[in-house]
Amino acid sequence: MEKDFGLVSAYHAARGEPHGKEREHALYFRYMEKAPYHVDCVFLPKDWVAGIQVTIEKFPKWKAYSDHCPLVLDFKPLTHCPS
Repeated sequence: MEKDFGLVSAYHAARGEPHGKEREHALYFRYMEKAPYHVDCVFLPKDWVAGIQVTIEKFPKWKAYSDHCPLVLDFKPLTHCPS
């Protein structure tokens, strides 16, 4: 994605974790807490990563709604328009 479109995974860029080595998970396949995965991503321009915070909501809070947990992104306000 980065090479072709200039986009990076917000989670991986903000946390400095490589794909496949995530410490937090956003999917508990078929609601099984023993089967966690990280398949949900938000891709954004690399320039937007500075100062971003990425939170993955906890599974027990969300399992009544989905086997996926929300990814929440908090952005730092831009002080200028990127060119």
